[in-house]
Amino acid sequence: MVFGYEIKENPLKSNESNHVNHGNHSNHSINGEIEVILIHIEIQGSYEKDFGERMLIYYLRIYEKYRCPITSIAILTDERKNWKPSKVEIKSPCTTLSFNYQVCKLLDYRKAFFVVYKTK
Repeated sequence: MVFGYEIKENPLKSNESNHVNHGNHSNHSINGEIEVILIHIEIQGSYEKDFGERMLIYYLRIYEKYRCPITSIAILTDERKNWKPSKVEIKSPCTTLSFNYQVCKLLDYRKAFFVVYKTK
């Protein structure tokens, strides 16, 4: 689901006639192929013990369906200063799976926001 809309087709399989180019921005890579990167944004408002595992599961579900690069970002809006999950690691004999994702903790920006607000 992207902005409330389900993507019906794999964006890598769409033909160029369906692709929209806006202005001078190129939608192609150096070698001329269309580049697609899906962005998975998860907004989390409270502590969740298995949050990293859920991020991994969503990442894998998206990858399984679209088979293209994905960037995962967690936006944390909770009040716990020290809760910043950014990875999950699953280990078993002979196998280790490690998944890292970007985190934006809004609490970290609270002081900066007030400084900017006061200077205006």
